[in-house]
Amino acid sequence: MALAVSKDDGHTFQPHPAGALINVLPEIGCPGSVSSKPFVEVHDGIFRMWFSFARRTSYHIHYAESTDGIRFKWLPDPVLDVVPSGWDRQMNCYPFILHLDSQTLMYYDGDEFAGIGVAELV
Repeated sequence: MALAVSKDDGHTFQPHPAGALINVLPEIGCPGSVSSKPFVEVHDGIFRMWFSFARRTSYHIHYAESTDGIRFKWLPDPVLDVVPSGWDRQMNCYPFILHLDSQTLMYYDGDEFAGIGVAELV
């Protein structure tokens, strides 16, 4: 994933010179690894990013943090597990985070990019 910057209220964008903000960690990456669909927010001066990552075909949601919005450190383990049975037993992807009163909710897609589920941060 990379960053593009607009100087005209989002009409045009230019790639940021930093290049890739998230690089696949060698210990979990392989040919065909993909990261996509980031959701980024700033909370207490920390840039927090949730994104989809697939080692070949099965996506899982991962998390990364940055103090400057450019150099992100990400955890190698997914932040949301798949379940033994149901519509999201093989994968989860495309996170969207919503803070609602005292709750933090994550909306996401499941197997075959179908359905929308919700998970609560506890």
